Amino acid sequence: MGKRKVRASEFLTPKTMATISFCPDMAQAAALLLVHARDDARPNAPEEPGGHWSAYAPASIVLVCTALDQWLNESLFSLDIRFPRIKEIAASHDTIPKYYEIIRRVAGVEPAANSDLEMAWDVRNEIVHWLPRKASTTTAWPSWLSDLEARGLVLKATLPPTGEDAVDLASKLHSYALARWAWMAIETAVANLLASFPTEYEFERNHVAWTAETFSLYKRI
Repeated sequence: MGKRKVRASEFLTPKTMATISFCPDMAQAAALLLVHARDDARPNAPEEPGGHWSAYAPASIVLVCTALDQWLNESLFSLDIRFPRIKEIAASHDTIPKYYEIIRRVAGVEPAANSDLEMAWDVRNEIVHWLPRKASTTTAWPSWLSDLEARGLVLKATLPPTGEDAVDLASKLHSYALARWAWMAIETAVANLLASFPTEYEFERNHVAWTAETFSLYKRI
C-alpha cells in the first residue's frame, strides 16, 4: 500500500477527534508572498501587460491552492458527523472532483462547472509539476493560456516585426496579476460551496465557514 493510501486509511479511522485547522496558516503564508509579489513592482513604472513580474507570485498561487485543499479536507472531517462517511471523499478524490462532490452530497444537486477554479488549478499543476517548455514553441503551451492572456493576467511582450511572443511560459506564470486572480477564483469557489448548503444545514455551514474568511486576505493587499 502506498504512503498516500496509508495516510488516507489513518484519516478514515482516527484514533482521536481532536484537531486544529491548518488552512488559515497556509493562507497567511500565501498572503505574505502576495504582499512581496505586489512590492516587486518597479517604482514609478507603468504597469506592464499582464501585470509585473515577481518571483513570489507562483509560490503564492501554490500555497493558496494548498490552503483550499486543506480547507476542503477539514470541512469533510467536520461534516462527517452530520453526513456519515462523507469524509471518504477526501481519501478518494483529487481536489477539484472533491470540491464538486461535496456540493453534490450536501446540496443534493449537480454543481455548476467552475471554469475559473479549474483553470487556477491547471496553473497550480503547471507550477508544481513543472516540465520546461520550449520558449519558441507556442503550440506546445497549455490550452488555458490563451484565456489568461485575453484577460491580461499573464506577462506578454512581442518581438518586432513578426509580433512573436517574447515571453516564455515560466515567466508568464510569474505575474502578480495572475496570483491575485487565483486568490479571487478560490475565494469565489469557497463562497459558492458555502452558499450551496440548504437552510436546514446552517449549523454545519457555519461550522466550516469560520476558516473560509482567510481566502479574503488578498483584499487587504
